[in-house]
Amino acid sequence: MYKEQKEQEHIFIEKQKRYNQIKNPRVGDFIKQNKKYYRIAYIWKYETRPYTYQTESGGGSYYLGDKYMSMSGSLNSGFQAQPKDLKLLKETKEGWIWFFKNKLAMAYNGINFKMNMRVYSIPKSFKHEE
Repeated sequence: MYKEQKEQEHIFIEKQKRYNQIKNPRVGDFIKQNKKYYRIAYIWKYETRPYTYQTESGGGSYYLGDKYMSMSGSLNSGFQAQPKDLKLLKETKEGWIWFFKNKLAMAYNGINFKMNMRVYSIPKSFKHEE
């Protein structure tokens, strides 16, 4: 771990702890289908119909905020599912995240960490395309 990361580790641990309080699938978690991993990039939440989950295949930038994560990058086509349709697996997968050092939002002040993310499977009947 670099010195700069060591100095920011307490902020990372605090942010990670708050983010891990979210119970359902989250932006940044992974979907495993046909032995391939896709990272959840955006979740369209609806009250009257299933959510739409959009993934990306490895080029996104994931910002870890205060109990939320957002992704910047290109999206794959989405699939519709309720959170209960995604099965939490026992494995985790590391994913890169970033946030602003010392919680100061300004240019050239981002820092990267690897964070253990949850992995979910989806039923084979769900169509998911890259």
